Amino acid sequence: MFIVATLDDTVSIAPHLFNEQLSTIVAEELDRKLANTIFQELGLCICLYDILSMGDCILLPSDANFHIKVKFRYVVFRPNIDEILVGKKRNE
Repeated sequence: MFIVATLDDTVSIAPHLFNEQLSTIVAEELDRKLANTIFQELGLCICLYDILSMGDCILLPSDANFHIKVKFRYVVFRPNIDEILVGKKRNE
């Protein structure tokens, strides 16, 4: 049902965030980018589990943002075939 998937991605960090802690910024950007997103081969991305590694910061000539390659683990909801989920529907 819930799995921890190992993923890698490139995170772009805006210049106004350069003075903050790098790992915190990367975690926030990954959650902003992936949380509540459904990937067909993966499932529903829930939240960041941890960051395994971060590459060097790359600054491109045409862009003021930092670009960092990040390897991380993410909690994913992926129900199995014929799995029964029990719950209550709530009207808001």
